[in-house]
Amino acid sequence: TAAFTDTLPAGVTNSPLTNTGTCTGVTVTAGVITVANGTSIPNGGCTVITTVTSSTPGTVTNTTSNLQTALGTSPPATANLTVTSTAPTVAKSFTPATIGVGGTSVLTITLTNNNATAATLSANLVDTLPAGVTLANATFGGTCTGTKTGVAGGSTVTYNAGGSIPAGTPGSCTITANVTSSTPGTVTNTIAAGALQTNNGSNPAPATANLTVATVPAVSKAFAPATIGVGGTSQLTITISNVTGAAQ
Repeated sequence: TAAFTDTLPAGVTNSPLTNTGTCTGVTVTAGVITVANGTSIPNGGCTVITTVTSSTPGTVTNTTSNLQTALGTSPPATANLTVTSTAPTVAKSFTPATIGVGGTSVLTITLTNNNATAATLSANLVDTLPAGVTLANATFGGTCTGTKTGVAGGSTVTYNAGGSIPAGTPGSCTITANVTSSTPGTVTNTIAAGALQTNNGSNPAPATANLTVATVPAVSKAFAPATIGVGGTSQLTITISNVTGAAQ
């Protein structure tokens, strides 16, 4: 006969509350697995199997009580469970992607978090605008909570440390800013890999978007958001711009 109790570590839960192993006399409740006193261990042994999950990144150690049998007491068993987080991602776009000299475009930075808990920024996320592109004003929008900073005529958009990205599959939020340029040509705005630093890791890939300042009609296109989950949706926008001052 045998008896022992296994209490799951903090942050680890079990569902469904069932044992699919071969041992009898097993009771599975929320957070606790019990093998009742008097349970028979068949020749060759048996198993207790239940499904557990956790939304807390990190490594925890699960330790049973002593295994008490008619032949004596065996020491506890231990096992580690490591929960890894999925690093958040960054995408960006300009709408419209083509403007006339002195025109205005909306820069959208999209932050995506595929974890079951919100991702909190541990450092400022700074987007440095390309040469010739500046903030048209210091008005920031989007759905990301937290503080966004920058000055009219400046060249940086900052989402301050402590801001968060909602949880979800995926969870996401946006930061928007109005930008302008008087320098004709096409420039690329890049947020480097690792620039978004959170408790769930840093973005593994850079985010880029092009802005064209045109003096002739032009065509541009953008996906919003530019990064989606499997089965997700994105809106494709094709913009034909004419900044010449007359129909063409």
